[in-house]
Amino acid sequence: MSVPSLRRLGALTAAAALLLALGAAPVSAASIVVNSLDDTSGGSACTLRDAIAAANSDSTVGGCAAGSGTDVITFSVAGTITLGSVPPAIASDLTIDGGGAITVDGANAYRPFTVNSGTVTLGGLTVTKGSADVGGGILAAGLGYGGTGVVVVTVTNSTISENTAQSGGGGLFGDEAATLTVTNSTISENTAQSGGGIYGDEAATLTVTNSTIS
Repeated sequence: MSVPSLRRLGALTAAAALLLALGAAPVSAASIVVNSLDDTSGGSACTLRDAIAAANSDSTVGGCAAGSGTDVITFSVAGTITLGSVPPAIASDLTIDGGGAITVDGANAYRPFTVNSGTVTLGGLTVTKGSADVGGGILAAGLGYGGTGVVVVTVTNSTISENTAQSGGGGLFGDEAATLTVTNSTISENTAQSGGGIYGDEAATLTVTNSTIS
């Protein structure tokens, strides 16, 4: 066989191997659509708490589709989700996109979002009236406070308001080794003993861009 023929054969073999690899690639993400503003679990509707549980476990929970890899939670409803109990902590790579139409209300009793591990984006949300010892609105747990590893949390196009922490971070708390980024957002009227708006523990990385803290 001539050298050009060998080259063509090698190119065809490489292309076939690439196509085979692409064809065998597993699905690496799932879209989970919340269709209820209720704060219940296990029913026929897909609620936010069930959607988070489905993303964490890569299985169906209630009326929510199973997560798979890096998941995206969106909403087919608009309005306020008022928490009636502690919601599940986020423990996987996840984006929650409220589209500017979803408010999560902690009822002055519960923290709306806790991130224990993974790379997480919270966008287009209003997080309000949360209450906890630290991170009244959002806790990036890092290596402490129940966290299971280094976490990366991005808050974008959101409003974090009227949350309370007994210790630090009324609006947001970045724990040790957590990376917390806030962009195009408003953090207002949050209260805590230290860091009413945002508190970063030692070794936490905090970045705030194009945002208002008041």
